[in-house]
Parts: sequence; C-alpha cells; structure tokens
Amino acid sequence: MSRNNLYVMWIVLLIGLSSLSALTHISEASQSRHSPSVSIQESSFNPATNLTVHAGDTVIWTNDDGEPHTVTSTSSPASFDSGTISSGGTFNFTFTSAGTYDYHCSFHTSVNASLTVVEPDDNNPPEVSDITLSPDPVMTNDVISVSATSSDTDGDSVTLSYSWLINGNFISETGNTLSGSSWFDKSDQIQVEITPNDGSVNGNTVISSAITISNSPPSISSATISPLTLNNESVAICTVSGWNDADGDPVSYHYAWQVNGVVQDVTETSGPFNADDIVSCTVTPDDGENSGPPISSNNITVVAVDDPDADEDGVPDTTDSCSNTPAGEVVDAEGCSSSQRDEDEDGVSDADDLCAGTPLAASVDSDGCGSSQLDSDGDGFHDGEDAFPINENEHIDTDNDGIGDNADNDDDNDGWNDTAEIDCNTNSTDANSSPLDTDGDGICDLIDDDDDDDGWNDTVEIDCNTNSTDLNSVPPDTDDDGICNILDEINGNLPPPGYEFGNISEESEPVVTPTKQSDDTSSGMPGFTTMLTFTAIAGALVFLKRR
Repeated sequence: MSRNNLYVMWIVLLIGLSSLSALTHISEASQSRHSPSVSIQESSFNPATNLTVHAGDTVIWTNDDGEPHTVTSTSSPASFDSGTISSGGTFNFTFTSAGTYDYHCSFHTSVNASLTVVEPDDNNPPEVSDITLSPDPVMTNDVISVSATSSDTDGDSVTLSYSWLINGNFISETGNTLSGSSWFDKSDQIQVEITPNDGSVNGNTVISSAITISNSPPSISSATISPLTLNNESVAICTVSGWNDADGDPVSYHYAWQVNGVVQDVTETSGPFNADDIVSCTVTPDDGENSGPPISSNNITVVAVDDPDADEDGVPDTTDSCSNTPAGEVVDAEGCSSSQRDEDEDGVSDADDLCAGTPLAASVDSDGCGSSQLDSDGDGFHDGEDAFPINENEHIDTDNDGIGDNADNDDDNDGWNDTAEIDCNTNSTDANSSPLDTDGDGICDLIDDDDDDDGWNDTVEIDCNTNSTDLNSVPPDTDDDGICNILDEINGNLPPPGYEFGNISEESEPVVTPTKQSDDTSSGMPGFTTMLTFTAIAGALVFLKRR
C-alpha cells in the first residue's frame, strides 16, 4: 500500500471516529425509558394529569369506552390528532420536545387532559409489583386495603398513586383504601391501578387482580317465646327481632323447638306442652346463600293451668318471684312488673328510675340517678367529675383557687401567665413546671435574647465563647466597638456579616455554588470529540500541503 493511500485511510478513520463519538450521546438520549399509557373510559382520560414522560417516549392511548373518541392537542409544543379512535382502538404518539401538552377529545370538548415531557437524563423510572388486596374474602361493608412493593434502581424515594376500578370502570377514589359502605356491593369486581413516581417521572402503571365481593351472612339480635308464661294448654310462638343483612337480601328463618333438651318442632309455633316441661326455641337467620349465627330464647318451665295464682298476674305462685303484683301491670316470666323490679339495686324501682345501670352502692336522688349519671349544666362532663356542675363554661380548677381554668390566666398558680408558659414550652397546669428566667426580667430564657441581662445578645455570646446565662461572663471588647475581641481578630476589626451590637441577624449570607461544566468545556480545555476532530483536520491539511 502506498504512503498516500495510508494517509487517506488514517484521515478517514479519524473523521469517522469523531463523528461516531459525537453521535453516541444522541443515540443514548433518544432511547425510550418506559411505555406510558392512557385509558379512555366513561368519557374521561386516565390519568388526566400527573403523567410525566421523557422526550423520545411513545405514549399509547386505548379507547376502553363504548363510543368513539379522539386525542387532539389544544396547546402544546407540537400538534397531534388521532382522528377517530373506535371502541377498542389505540393511538400512538412519540414526543420529541419537552414541555406541557394539553389535549382533549374533539367529540367531547369538556374531556381534557395534559402530560409533561422532560428531557432524558440518567434517572431510571421506579417500579411497582406484588399488589395485594385485603381482606380476602371481602364483604359489602368491609374496607379494602392495598399493599404493594415499590423499587427504584437509583435509590430514589417512591410515591404511589392509586386508581380504583369497579366492574372495569374507574371511580373517583384515589386513596390506598376503598370503603364498601360507600362504593361496592355484593358480587362487584374490584381492582386497583398503581403508578409509581420517583419525584421526576412515573414508572409503568400496574393493575391488580380482581377481587369479588362475597355474600354477607345475615344476623338477628334476639329470640323470645310468647306468652312469657306457658301452661299445659298454651301454644307458644317463637318471636324474632333484629334482622340485619348488609346485602339487603330477603328475610328467612329456620326454627328449632327444644322440649327438655330434645328438638320437637321446626316451625314458628309449638305446643301445647306438659306441665313441668322445659321449653326453648332457637332461630337461625338465612339469606338464601348463607346462614347467620343462631340465637336461642330463655328456657320457660310449663305450669299446670289450674296452679294457684294469688295475684292473678298469669304466673303461678310456685314460680312467681314477685307476689302481690298490682292489678293490670305487665309482668315478666318471673311474675315481676317494672314497679317491682330494681335492676340496678339502687333502691328506686325500674318504673320510677330515670337512670338505669347506676353503679353499685352509689348514692342516688329520688329519680334513681347518681352524680356520675347527671350532667346538670350540659357541658359534657358529669356532675361527679365537674368542679362547676352548674357552670357550662367551666369544669376544672387545677389550682383550687375557685376560678375555673377557662377564666383563670394562671391555672397552676405558679406566677406565670398560661400563654407565656405555652410560649416557653412549660406545662401551664403543673406548678412544678415553671419557665427558666435567669435574669428575673419576666421573660423566660427560651425567648429572651439576653438571658443574663449583661447587654450582650445570647447568640453573640456563644460565638464569643462566653456564658450567655452568667452575668459575670462578658465577652472581652478592647476597643469597645460592640464586637468581641475573638471576632475582631477573625475579621480584622470588621464586624462579620449580619452582626450588630446586642443582636445577630438570622439571615445567612448567600452562597454561590459553581456550576459544573460539561466534559467538553470543563477547565477551559477541549473535550475528546473536539480533539479528535481537530487531529483529523490537521492531518488532512498536512497531507494536502505535501501533495
């Protein structure tokens, strides 16, 4: 090979290498980081906001609605228009310029959305995985919680945004829980979409598996037998109350009568029975899909129809716990009326007792009410704990000075105003918690700029290495210019920025951070690409000169 041909090959090689080096950054920058997507459903874009992509990314719109839509730019660095997107169709657009892109559906101009395009950098988008919905199974009135695993290869903090779907349709809830009482019913299909964000860009959106809302079993509150007294000629009825079914399913019951512990009938009524039989009924609620927990009545002992009943209350004397019941009063199974019962044993019959459930041994008034059951002033604090039971504006007197804490400016009587104690971070209701006031000027050290009252600002004293709480520890100031010697030595007899006698500015001096230059311009030296190109051109000139 001739020397001239060798020169030519060397020059071509250098120019090619320099061009390849310059193009490397362009090729890397144009690579798409992830594949963002937007769903069109129920005449709305999802997500409609908070979508950030890189220049070079291709966004995919999918029409998940039952009618046609368009994706048409309204205000953006570059225009785009999908034309008509039929149901199930898609539209792709690759964004090459940074900026904010606003768009809408030209068929439904009130349906708007926007996205942001940023220049590529070294940031990697975050990821989300392992989405779990709980509890499982879930019922109508439950609250569904979502858990997921997020990650970011750059170590960035990741936040998650949520979009919930019911039967495939997006709803407005965006939290990490979904309440059944507000949103879903039996048989609904629940999913959630999660989008991770690292503070710069969104990662790929991931959708969970669907969870189906299960049937809620019904419940009842009580089962009772009527009449309350059974004789050997009575036909008993099992009465149910308190049906509850979260799904609103139809009412249905299963009955079982026990006579002396053995099931006899499975209908709503049963009887007559023999004297001395012990009878009860059990009811199980059923909604057609599931049975709820069974409830049983109290046991009733059957009496003979001709047993003596002195007070004629319908309960034979042999089982009557309350003899001499007043005529006409309704009694329970034990033969007691409300005027004869005293359930809380406070000495006032249930018929006259206005406060049921009085604590044992508590003193009561004529209405059967103890102090812990009354709130005479209606302030929400019962009389037993209210220091001012007839003053609705007061209920506590910390220092027992006869002035309620709401009106008292010094609740703990320690000589410090309550507001001042709060500002000084001490407890205004504790006499042992008083603000520290070194110089006794009535201003606590926490907010006093000169704790020892020596004429020097506390912050300045700290900088001058003297004790800001000791009156005898004063910064030396030989030239009496209000700047201590140690700061004068540092600054050549000039005060440091922000320092004033007795005061120090909290505003710091601005800090200028040098801007990092790119590889091709740092330190004023040409980069590799520039040097390579220069070498190629110089070689070409030498060759041409020799020619």
